[in-house]
Amino acid sequence: MSESTKTVKVYPTSIVPQGEKLEPVRKHDMVASSLQVEVFHIACFVVIFAFIFAGIWKTALRAEKAEAKASKKGLQEA
Repeated sequence: MSESTKTVKVYPTSIVPQGEKLEPVRKHDMVASSLQVEVFHIACFVVIFAFIFAGIWKTALRAEKAEAKASKKGLQEA
């Protein structure tokens, strides 16, 4: 048994043959730094909140226009 498999529990149904070296599936190259990941997350949150805020703003404007129209119509009928 090699040194790398002494700490790994190998079950009879394991896809890794007993006594063989367990190797990672992918290369362990860093794609982005943690700062880049954080900047990306913050940018995503800003964009999402901007769309949410824009939707709320549009709905509020529509409601305000409808209220003004109804108020104006109500005053004309009186």
